[in-house]
Amino acid sequence: MSHILKVNALAGAGKTYSAVRHARSLAAAGQAVIFVLPTLSLCGEVEVALRSLTPTVIVDVIHSAVAGSVVQAVLAALSQGPQNGRILVVTWSAFVRLPFFPNRGAWTVFIDEIPQIYSAIEVIAPETHTYLTDHIELRPEGPQYGRVVVKSPSALKKLADPEDAALQVFASTARSLLSPNLSGYASIASYEALLRGNGKKLTLFFLLRPKVLFGFKRVTILGANFHNSLLYKIWSAQGIQFVEDAALAKRLRYKEHANGQLIRIYYATERHWSKRLRDQNDRRMLKAIAASAAVVVGGEPFVWIANKDVMDIGLFHGHPAEPLPQVSHGLNSYSHFDNIVYLSARLPPPDQYRFLGWRGADPEAVRLAVHQEAVYQTVMRCSIRDPDSRSMKKIVVPDRSSAEHLQALLPGSTVQKLDTGMDESAVRKLRGRKRRFDDSSARSRAHRARRNAEISRLAAMMTAEPNEITTIGEDVASSWVRSGHQKRCSGNPLEEKYKKNVAQKSRGSLFPHLKATRPIAVVPEMADDIFIAALKKAHKEKFLQKEDNHLICPAVFDLMLSGTTTRGLANVLYANGVWIDVDAGDMNPKDLAAIFPQLRIVVFNSFSSTKAQPRYRVHIPTTRTVSAAEYGSIVDQFIQVVRDSGFSLAKRDPARPQLKAHGVDMTKRHAASLFYLPCQPGDRSGKIWKDFRGGIRKPLNVDDWLEHAIPVETADYEAEPIQHQSAGRTFEQPPVDQARVDQALQRWNAIGVLPGHGDAELYFLSQELRRARVSFYEAEQMLLAAARAASSPQDRFRQAKAILRAGRRSWST
Repeated sequence: MSHILKVNALAGAGKTYSAVRHARSLAAAGQAVIFVLPTLSLCGEVEVALRSLTPTVIVDVIHSAVAGSVVQAVLAALSQGPQNGRILVVTWSAFVRLPFFPNRGAWTVFIDEIPQIYSAIEVIAPETHTYLTDHIELRPEGPQYGRVVVKSPSALKKLADPEDAALQVFASTARSLLSPNLSGYASIASYEALLRGNGKKLTLFFLLRPKVLFGFKRVTILGANFHNSLLYKIWSAQGIQFVEDAALAKRLRYKEHANGQLIRIYYATERHWSKRLRDQNDRRMLKAIAASAAVVVGGEPFVWIANKDVMDIGLFHGHPAEPLPQVSHGLNSYSHFDNIVYLSARLPPPDQYRFLGWRGADPEAVRLAVHQEAVYQTVMRCSIRDPDSRSMKKIVVPDRSSAEHLQALLPGSTVQKLDTGMDESAVRKLRGRKRRFDDSSARSRAHRARRNAEISRLAAMMTAEPNEITTIGEDVASSWVRSGHQKRCSGNPLEEKYKKNVAQKSRGSLFPHLKATRPIAVVPEMADDIFIAALKKAHKEKFLQKEDNHLICPAVFDLMLSGTTTRGLANVLYANGVWIDVDAGDMNPKDLAAIFPQLRIVVFNSFSSTKAQPRYRVHIPTTRTVSAAEYGSIVDQFIQVVRDSGFSLAKRDPARPQLKAHGVDMTKRHAASLFYLPCQPGDRSGKIWKDFRGGIRKPLNVDDWLEHAIPVETADYEAEPIQHQSAGRTFEQPPVDQARVDQALQRWNAIGVLPGHGDAELYFLSQELRRARVSFYEAEQMLLAAARAASSPQDRFRQAKAILRAGRRSWST
C-alpha cells in the first residue's frame, strides 16, 4: 500500500457521523466494512447511530463486554466474509492483536481516532530477566538502540500466557514481541547492563508497523489535527503517503470552531506541565490550580480530568464536578457541560523522548502530539463542540503552552493567567545544558539536511581512486612505534601496485611532534587484534616527557589535495578507527564501556594521568575506513550518546556541581587530529590499560551508525540565555540583526562571487554574520553556501571551514 486515506478534521466537526453514514451506504451496496474505535463507549455510540439509519444492514459489535475471547470472536466473524454487506464494529485493541486477517482485500476499514503508534513497557526483573532475555536478542541499529528479535517464538508464546503467576510480569512484553504488527527496540546500554547483572530494569519501546493496514480494499483514518500526530510524523518518515478522503471531508459540519468569543482559557504556570512539576512540594501547585479553578468556575457544574494517581485525593470534593474517563476521544455524552478543568500530565519520560527523537519525532513534536493534542481532545468533549451553543465557557489548563495551543484552534478566545497565589515572578534558570536550537525540531531538521548533503557529496568521493598518495611505511605489526627499522616517507608518490591497498586499509599516519606537517610513516594494514597488540606493546615504553613520544593520526593524507595545507582536513584521504581523548572528566573507562556495550573499546592512560585524576585515550576499531565527514559524524554521535547517558558537560563547571562532565577533548573530533601513542604515565599510579572485548563487543559498524544516525547537537555546550523580568516584561539577549545579514549577503552576491575577490569578501561576510549575532550553525550554512557560489569554490570551501574551526568556541549563539 503506497498511501492511506485520512480525514483531517477538527473535533466535533462530525467526522464519525460522516463515516457512519458512508459505511452504511457501502454495506447496503453489498460491501464489507469494519469500524475500528478506541473505546467501548464509542463503540456503543456508533452502534446506536448505525442501527438508526435506514435501510438497515447487518451490524456486529464485538468487544470485551459481549465476548469472552474478543480476538477469537473477531476472527470467527471475519471468516464469514461480507455476507452481501455487513459492518463489523471492534476496538483498536482487538484489531491490532489479530494474528492474521482473513480475506482482508474484501474489507473497507474506517479507523476513528488516530491510533497510538508507540508504547513502552518497563521490565523490572534483575534476577528473573533470563525468562525473557534467553529467547530474544538485540541487534544494534546505530550507536544507541537495537532491534529486539525473537529467537524462540514457542518459548515466548508460553511466556505470553504463563501458568506460573510469578511470570505474569513478562506476559504483556512477550505478547508485544510476538505481535506481527509491532517492532520492538531497546537501549543497547540498558539491555547489556541487565544481562551483566549491573542493571535492574529494561525499557522496551514498541512501534506500530504500517503493514498492519496493508492489503485492505481501502483504509481511512479519521482524526482531529491529523498532521500533529506521531503516527503521521513517523509513518511519513517511513515513506507512507496520506491522502485526504475527499468524499468524507466534504460532509464535515465545519472547518473552523465558532463562538470563540464565548470562551475564556485560564492557565496556571509558564513552565511545561509534567508529573515532576505537579508533585513538587507535596503537590502544592496541583492543589493550588484545583482550588483556583473551582473559584473561576464559580459554582457552575464542570467536568475535570487528572492522572489516575490523583483522581481520588479529593481535589474537587464538595464541588459540582464530574470526572471524565481517561480516554474520552469522540465521546459526545459530556456536551452539556460548559466548563472543564484539565490537570493531567501526559508527557513521556526522557528515555522515551530520546527514542522517539531517533525515530524522527523531536521533543517539540512529542509534546504537541502527546500533551497539547490530548488537552484539545478532552476540552472538546464539552459544549464547545456544539456550534449552536451560546453560553459562556471556561477552560482551565495547567500551562501556558496548552492555553496558547487551544487559543490558536479556537479563534476569538481569550487567554488569562490563573491566580493561584503562587509566586512565579522570578524565572528559574533551569539546570543542565541548553539545547542548541530554541525549539529542538531545528536540531533534527539540520541533522537530516547535513546528512543527506554529505551522503550525496561523499558517495562520489568514496568511489574515486586517489590520483596520488604520498606516504608509505613498512609492515611493522608490533614494532612500528619506535623501531629503528621504521622507514621514513620519501615524499614521492606510491608505486601503482600499493595505491589500492594503502588507500583502503592503512591504520593511520605517524608524526614526530605536534607541529609536524608531514607524516614520518603510514601504519600499514593489519588485523584489529594485531594492531591493538602493537598498541599494548607500545604502552610499556617510558619517556621523560610526553613530547618524546610519537603521535598517531587516524587519517591517511594526500599532500597534493590542497594548495594551502598538508595535514588538514582537505588532505584527508580516509581515516581508520576512532580515537578520543578524555581529560579531567567524571566519566571513567568502565562508565564509557557501559555506555557502549556493543563496541570493542581500548582505553589507555595519557602521559599526565594520575590515580587522583585519570586521563586516558580511547581507540575504537571500525568495520571499514571512513571519509573525513563520516569520521566527524561518528564522533559527534559518540559524544551525543555520552551526553544522553548523564555526562552532559564537556568540562567540570564549579557553578553547576550537580552536572557530570565527560571530559572528551572537543577540539579532537575531526579525522586530522593527533594523539600521542600509548606509553607509561609520568606518575605510575595513573597507569591504565583496558581492552573491553568479547561477547557482543565488535568493531563499530560504520554503515549501521550512518544509516541509523541519531540527531546531534553540533555546537559545544552553551550557556542558557539569561532572562530578567520587570513589570511583566521579559528581556533576553538581543535578536539577530536581519538587516545587517541581508546587506552582507547582498554584498557577497555582488562582489564576492567575482574572480579575485572571494578570499577577502568571504572573511568580511563571516565577520558581518558574527556582528549580526547569527548563530554558529546558521552562519556555517550561509558561509558554505556562499563558498559554493564563488568563482573558486574549492578554495573558498576550505577557507570557510578554516574560519568556522577558528571561531567555533567564541561564536555568538
